[in-house]
Amino acid sequence: MIQIYLTIKTIEEELTSLLKQKKIIDFRIYLKANNYISIYIIGEESLVTLLRKKLQNTRIEIEAFSTDGSDDYLKDLYFSNDNKVNTFDSDRKLVNLLNFYEKSAVKSFSKVPIATFYSYKGGVGRSTTLASCASYLSIHYRKTVLIIDCDFEAPGFTNFFLNDPGEPFYNNGVIEYLLDKEFLDQEINVRSYVWEASKAYSGEGEIFIMPSGNLNNNIFENFNDRDHYLKGLSRIDFSEKTYITDQFRQLIRELIDELSPDVILLDSRTGFNDIFGITAFQLSDLVIGFFGNNVQSLPGIHFFIDSLLQRDYLTGLMVNSVIPASNKRRWFKGFKEQVEAYISQKSSSLAINSGINTDDINIEMFPITRHEILESLGTNEEDVLDFVDFIQSKTFPDHVDLFEKINSLLEDFKRPLKEEKIYDNSNNVEIEHETDPIDGVPIPLAKRLSESREEEENAKSVARNEISTYDTKMNVLTKLQERMPELYAEDIRDFEKEYNEGRYFYRNCMSDLFNLDKIIVLGNKGTGKTYMYRSLKNGNIVNELKKRANKLNIDYQFIHLILKGRYFIDTTKFDGIESFSPEKFYERFWQVYIWNVLCTEIKEYLSFNPQVDVFPISDNTQTAVKFKEIITDDLKMIKVENDLEIIDTALKHKGDRHIIIIFDELDHVVKPHMWPDRIAPLINLCKKFVFSRIYPKMFLRSDLFEKIANVNNIQALNNRSINIEWTREELFAYFFKLILSNSKEDFYKLMRIYGDYPTNHIAKIRREIDKHDKQPAADEYLLKHLTATFFGKYADINNTPRFGESYDWFFKNLKNANDTISLRPFIDLLAEAVKWAINEDRAEKPILPQYYYTHGRARGKAVERHFNDLAKEKGNGDLIYIFQYIRDDADSRFKVLELPQKEFYDLLDRIIIKYKENLQCKTKEEMIELLKVNGILIDRFHRTGSRNNVQKRYQFALLYKYYLGLKNRIR
Repeated sequence: MIQIYLTIKTIEEELTSLLKQKKIIDFRIYLKANNYISIYIIGEESLVTLLRKKLQNTRIEIEAFSTDGSDDYLKDLYFSNDNKVNTFDSDRKLVNLLNFYEKSAVKSFSKVPIATFYSYKGGVGRSTTLASCASYLSIHYRKTVLIIDCDFEAPGFTNFFLNDPGEPFYNNGVIEYLLDKEFLDQEINVRSYVWEASKAYSGEGEIFIMPSGNLNNNIFENFNDRDHYLKGLSRIDFSEKTYITDQFRQLIRELIDELSPDVILLDSRTGFNDIFGITAFQLSDLVIGFFGNNVQSLPGIHFFIDSLLQRDYLTGLMVNSVIPASNKRRWFKGFKEQVEAYISQKSSSLAINSGINTDDINIEMFPITRHEILESLGTNEEDVLDFVDFIQSKTFPDHVDLFEKINSLLEDFKRPLKEEKIYDNSNNVEIEHETDPIDGVPIPLAKRLSESREEEENAKSVARNEISTYDTKMNVLTKLQERMPELYAEDIRDFEKEYNEGRYFYRNCMSDLFNLDKIIVLGNKGTGKTYMYRSLKNGNIVNELKKRANKLNIDYQFIHLILKGRYFIDTTKFDGIESFSPEKFYERFWQVYIWNVLCTEIKEYLSFNPQVDVFPISDNTQTAVKFKEIITDDLKMIKVENDLEIIDTALKHKGDRHIIIIFDELDHVVKPHMWPDRIAPLINLCKKFVFSRIYPKMFLRSDLFEKIANVNNIQALNNRSINIEWTREELFAYFFKLILSNSKEDFYKLMRIYGDYPTNHIAKIRREIDKHDKQPAADEYLLKHLTATFFGKYADINNTPRFGESYDWFFKNLKNANDTISLRPFIDLLAEAVKWAINEDRAEKPILPQYYYTHGRARGKAVERHFNDLAKEKGNGDLIYIFQYIRDDADSRFKVLELPQKEFYDLLDRIIIKYKENLQCKTKEEMIELLKVNGILIDRFHRTGSRNNVQKRYQFALLYKYYLGLKNRIR
């Protein structure tokens, strides 16, 4: 119940009684817009004094009119309304805050980080995701979570966190508090407007809920709670932003003082509204927007993005919610393209108007698929145990990724607050409460004390040999520069040195190299196919891989079938001399090729004499003739097939040796445009292998593999392929292995000095990494700690969230247009930035400041070697001419990241005209395909103006922006 209405009811009853007693002639009660109560009485003046004494509230005004006619004018004015109680005339309507765009940052008023969950339309899982996030933070991080339901028109937290969701939990909430706080002179207990969820939902943390208000429909003295709630809602003017914002801030301060929450989650209402303007823009550090894929969501998406781009102080996340799991990637890809196109367009306009470089503005997006457990949350179908298992298991990657990101950001926004302490009786001191930084579980007290003392000893040891912080970080950078890898496999001759110096990086995907059902290794240029392929000649590396894959009990031998200078022939030597169809000729060619190499490699091991004479495989006509002699002789082909069977049987009888025959650089053996005729037969042959000791494995370029059409049931090969595209986690794990292999003690010393993490936290990270021989696991949570120490938490030179975390910045800015990423530009960028920082940097923190790795100078240099190597690939020569024209000859209207189809076609026509004698691509379509398959270009449809006005646009990968000298302006 709202006190102001209860008071009016009491006054009405009192005055009605006086009227019946004929002590007054008439009365009127008015509730004013400022929530004052005005009482007008026709009767004796002495009654006013008595009533004021009885009511004792400064917000109640009482005036008496005599019966002698002297006050007839005012009396007629106030008593012209027949209703004795008037509360409706001053009710207000809600006014949205669409035009509320203040660019100045809101000063922080809360010691606790605040996040708003918003959706433009209903039914997108906003409230259920918020509830799930609250349980996740409470169960996994022991957090005290306060939820405030600000969706006043459609309250959503009366059925959550209940043993029986069919029976809502009614309690006074925000609306009752705001009106009671304003009306009552005495202090009110904010705890009575909040309720706590069961421990089944919060684990070792706590969850408190402040609902929108009390919606109980039970009748009490001609009123019910729901009627009071609706009347109260109508009286609050949310368009009075200064006044209502102050009220909300006061509410949150009182809740913090009462409950000491770790985080506050606000559930905002849908659509364009004042509540979103208050909760998100005036109260929050973080806002999470939920949107579907339908066209009706576009205005909300645009409004959300506009709001974020104009507010430097506000960090935003966007969720593409409740999409079908079966087509998640397709749905999410379309959503991302719409959002990125609009961000690009708006940030370009902002850059032009403000002069600020905004091409790195970051709004992270997450997909959330439908899940039946969450869809039943808060309904009669909900099963508490299912929900808790869902939260505890972490087996729902979409939600975990989102919740971990929210937790990370909220931790960043945390301000000094009362810390939970644990007392150490043995040393008469207090230590901070801690959880495991890797898995979030509590660390035993004895273990925490041990780790703290261990780190203290480390710190003392360092102090005894103290050098300055600046000198320490320069030591790290200098050693890194000296040992920065080349990464280009053709430049690496000594893999034993790679192994001994700790540079070789063991990727998780490598374990599948021993999966004998996987016959294809797929990766684009720069994923390390050749590096991996050549490293398998090193016994120490193979043994370590076997150990990591738990395959030590089997004797694997890798035999390289393609090695320039040993086994190599360009199949152009067969042009015009094929005796059969390409499919039959080249299947036999590959069969003879495999037989020839195997006989050469294992001749001594098996003491085997082939039935047909083997011959050296060299890149010359003589070798081509020898191949043809066998290929065209059916009898010799039978003998070749028999030899392979004999070899397989001999291997089986001799021991447990498994021969894995591997192919790489097939684009040098077969020109890319010939892959359908000459590589497809190899794939079909490998699929048909029935040997028990001989297994094929082909290292293929993803772009060329996708263009092969005549492979039998090519879709089924996805289950037999190993994808070796680099992930963000692997990039950083590789990089920090380099750091820790050369500067481990200095790096951990800097972690302690910088003070971003407690000492026992650092000890846990160190112990986890040392388990794997200085190679960090590809674990985002762990890697973010290392990244923040080395690069700074954020990519902005002022270390603000504006351009996102440095952990995310590298992937966004170095990825290819097809959302893959190469290790080479990453390492080349850092090599350039480190060299630059060693010469110029004078700061102590971070180890490599943001200025050096985000600057266009370093970013342009990072692409140079990568592009030159890419252009050397067979079939990629035209890239040189395309890039040369854009860099040197194109005028400014073409030098932008994204172009409409008409202008892009115009650009390609000019390139074709200038280099027509040199180009292999003779049409625009061929040139576009070349750029797309190499991850340089992506096309997408863009809707402008009317619904039917759709045009195609072409966008270069941000990776090439500075190398090509492109601007981010959209024409």
